[in-house]
This record gives sequence, C-alpha cells and structure tokens, in this order.
Amino acid sequence: MGTLLSYIAGWCLTYRTIIWLQLLLSVFCTLLILLVVESPVYLLRQKREEDAREAIAKYRGVPVSSMVVIEEMTRIKQQIMPAVELISITDMDPKAEEAEKQKLNEKEDIVQEQPKAMSPIKLLFVSPVSRRAFLVVTVTITMQVFMGIVPVQVYAKTVFTETDPSKSDLYTVVFAVI
Repeated sequence: MGTLLSYIAGWCLTYRTIIWLQLLLSVFCTLLILLVVESPVYLLRQKREEDAREAIAKYRGVPVSSMVVIEEMTRIKQQIMPAVELISITDMDPKAEEAEKQKLNEKEDIVQEQPKAMSPIKLLFVSPVSRRAFLVVTVTITMQVFMGIVPVQVYAKTVFTETDPSKSDLYTVVFAVI
C-alpha cells in the first residue's frame, strides 16, 4: 500500500515535495500517537480504575458517568477477575472445612500443572502452525528478493518510460497494484 501511494505521489508531485510530504506525514502520525489512550483492560490490571473509566468514555464518545461506561467496566472486570464463590464463616462444620481444603488443593494442583508462558519468539518456532506461517512468509519474501523485485520496483518508472513515455506513470501505478 505504501508503494502504491508513493507511485501515485510520484506521478503528481516533484521529488522534493514527496520527501516533505512524507516527513510531514511521519510527524503528524507521531503526534497522533500522543492522543492514544491506554487500553481499559491494561489500566484495570494496573489497579487504575478511574483511568480505565475515562479511557472507555473516550473510546465510546460518551460521558464518564454514562451507563455504557458502567456496563463496559462491569464486563471487563468480570473477565479479568472472575466471580468467587462466597462461603459463610458463621457455620463452619468440619466436613465443609475439609471439602474446602480439598477444593483449594485441587486448584493448586491445576495451577501447578499449567505450563509456563513461552516468549513470543520461542512460540514462533515451537508451535507448528506459527512455524509454518513463518516459513511461508520467509520463503515468499526471500524468493521475491532473489527474483529481483527490489530493482524492478526502484527502476519501474524508468523501464516504463522506455516502453511508453506517455503512460509511464499510469503503468507504474498499475505495477504497484499488482
């Protein structure tokens, strides 16, 4: 997509104008990043509930006190912190206490059985699906480079000028689309 936009800009603008346009676009995008608010899920995990409420309100375009924000906060909290079964502490018979200890032990066993989270790079090579996708992308890009796509892209305008000078810009844009 960037190549296509560059070829279209090259069709209409001068070299220096394109450079200034790309510089201004980069600065503009960098400034826009400052307006991005953190994810409400991240903020809730960091125990910053008020900031999460404000983030939801900003993303939804509603006031902080609206029902939409309250419902969304409730839904996110339930996903992050699932409901816990409450037990009455007033009438604890020995059988119930023993059953509760067994439940806790079972939960601890389940937690211990879960494997440690792998880093994304390790997961890329360990998981068969990820490894296959990585291999396909790597082979495709390598084949494009070895088959000479880079010089063809760089000299596309010159090549098309030699073939048909009147429509070389149009051919360059069509080449970028393909």
